[in-house]
Amino acid sequence: MLNVKGRSLIKNHLSIELNGLKRQMALKTKFVHIFRHRSAQLWLAPVFSVFLAALLAALIIWIDVYADWGEEPPFPVFVGQADTARDLLSVIAASVTTLLALIFTIITVAIQLASSQYSPRTLKTLLTDRPSHFTIGIFVGTFTYTLIVLLSLRAVSITPQDTTVVAGLSMTGAFVLAVLSLGTFAIYSNHILHSVRITSLISRVATITRDHINRYYPHEYNYTESAEKTTKWRPPVTPVKTVHSPAPGVFTDLKEDRLLELASDADCTLVIVPPLGAYVPGGAPIIRVYGEGDLPENLQQHITLETERSFSRDISYGIRQLVDIAIRALSTGINDPSTAVDAIDHLHDLLRIIARRELPGDEYVDSEGKVRLIVRTIAWEDTVRLALDEIRLYGKTSLHVVRRLQAMLDDLIEVCPQPRLSALIRQRDLLNSSIAQELKSD
Repeated sequence: MLNVKGRSLIKNHLSIELNGLKRQMALKTKFVHIFRHRSAQLWLAPVFSVFLAALLAALIIWIDVYADWGEEPPFPVFVGQADTARDLLSVIAASVTTLLALIFTIITVAIQLASSQYSPRTLKTLLTDRPSHFTIGIFVGTFTYTLIVLLSLRAVSITPQDTTVVAGLSMTGAFVLAVLSLGTFAIYSNHILHSVRITSLISRVATITRDHINRYYPHEYNYTESAEKTTKWRPPVTPVKTVHSPAPGVFTDLKEDRLLELASDADCTLVIVPPLGAYVPGGAPIIRVYGEGDLPENLQQHITLETERSFSRDISYGIRQLVDIAIRALSTGINDPSTAVDAIDHLHDLLRIIARRELPGDEYVDSEGKVRLIVRTIAWEDTVRLALDEIRLYGKTSLHVVRRLQAMLDDLIEVCPQPRLSALIRQRDLLNSSIAQELKSD
């Protein structure tokens, strides 16, 4: 048997290995998070452009060193005094730095405006703006290229008697990148002025939501052959095993194919406790296992927890943003019913699409038709309530909003499949009741 000292050494060794494994898992999780949300990482484009500009500068400088341009180069390259070249490169670097600072100021103002006037949840939409990433990348790349050429500038003699004349492609490249940066800044200024307009922001959120609906729910709802899918499986009283959340976060996605495969192989049923888009505290139940099969210990790795909701399988997040913009516009401090109506217009279009799409329901079955996975996903009734309840409550005193809601509901009732009409009819009755109450109070 091991003595106390031996057991202590083994315990310390295991503790060190466990801590190292935790650090590796944390680092892996961080890289996975960066890769999954690379479109919102504002620093990726500048870092990539630095490496690309450094490679380009090294290549062109190498060409200049070994090329003999002569007194008349075969194509336009810079030919002039070395001091002139240094002055030109210094001016380009200083100008690019000034414009880059101005770009960051513009982005900061746009983010503050969107957060305060529209909705804090629209911040991520602005961070994923590709023209902003491209513009910052161009300016950082130009500065990097110019700095490298300036530091490596050397006199390339055209004649043995003259060692102060510089001739090469590196200076021409700096001039081309400077002109490209100025053109990009002009185009970006026009782009950002249009992007911070509330109509553009609403349209962008609606477009992203529409794309995710078409991606995750592409099939038409065939209500003549199948009724709406509802959960019919009833679990036993207590689960065999409960998997807890390793850390707090928002449930944004899952690998349902892998979980379905594992549950089928083990002859078990997995129930995902939180609904999509819900916040999960650390240590809270996240998966309940019903069945005696052998399952791997790391089931939680197939559940994606993020620090905030995101545009993924959770399409109600886009609807939530549009509703936030609408009720913010209807607040007494802003009082802008036209903006609320703009949001309602896009909600109308999204509900029209969802009404005619096959929603997956909560149950996932295997090849034998047995229920193996249950996930609380989007439901038609919940989507209607999310899109209309708060706007109806805050907009009942606005004639503009009330008329638009009535027109929207009338159109949706006309095109919606029969099994899904009850949710819309209820909303229309509630709207008419709130209008009657306002008329009585007046």
